[in-house]
Amino acid sequence: MRARTYILMCAMALAGAARAEAWAWSVHRLVAFRAMQAMGAELPLPAERAWPVLWRAAVAPDAAGPGQLPPIDHVFHVTRDRRARPMGNAPRRIQELTWRLMSEELPDDQVVFELGRICHLVADLSQPLHADGKARNPDCGRVHPLFEKDADADRELASVAAVAPTTGTTATGWESRMEALAGESSRDFDAVCAAYAPGHPGYAAVRDVTRRRVACAQGQTLAIWRAILAQRGAAARRRREAASWAYVSVPLVLLWFLIRGRVKREEGRWPGQGTVRRDGRDASERAFRKLEERLGLGRDTVRGGRG
Repeated sequence: MRARTYILMCAMALAGAARAEAWAWSVHRLVAFRAMQAMGAELPLPAERAWPVLWRAAVAPDAAGPGQLPPIDHVFHVTRDRRARPMGNAPRRIQELTWRLMSEELPDDQVVFELGRICHLVADLSQPLHADGKARNPDCGRVHPLFEKDADADRELASVAAVAPTTGTTATGWESRMEALAGESSRDFDAVCAAYAPGHPGYAAVRDVTRRRVACAQGQTLAIWRAILAQRGAAARRRREAASWAYVSVPLVLLWFLIRGRVKREEGRWPGQGTVRRDGRDASERAFRKLEERLGLGRDTVRGGRG
């Protein structure tokens, strides 16, 4: 990628107003851009075509229009009470989007759009204040927009490198892995809330936490993108192999029928008929002779000839 294009994309990723939903839009776009940059040719579209789609998709779950998701799909509040069900549907929504991309044949631009939406939800679960809520600290509603606004202004986040996932890697499904990600993020919940308590330094106290969570979001996004595209690639190869086999198998079946018919003709056998005897009489002729003998009639009499 040319340097000019790269600088332009970085500027686009960091542009945008701060929002109260999830990370600020610029952080979501930054995570998507870094993932796209790391994927390179693995994406179904080249970067110059993929980025305009990801630019929209990375914030589509928050914006009115195609791709928007309800607030419950952006969170997964981890609770310490094991008898209670955690509040939120983000892990399950990620699982559903993943299944769709792995099982359906979709246009390349639609695939990239759905990858962008998945990236958004993964970034949401990497945000500590999306992994727990007012049940844990009633003040988190006030802290949430302040934290995200400050993170949006942190231009040094653009230099954060992705970190390979270390949580939930042994889980059997993406829903379980994303629940584990939320559990990891929730460990920083108290630190973020405490940083914005009266008399505390605010974002400066959790700058390292923010960078760690953004790096985690990038790593998790790369992991899930690669898993989806690998599965889609395997499915496409199976379809090509099936099509190739059809091109080969049809002529072989026709050839088999031709050979079978030739062999039957040479053996004196025809489909649906009896076996020809050496004297030239088939099964129907033998049956006719038996009828003549039983009735005591001559051949010509039975056939309406001379009596």
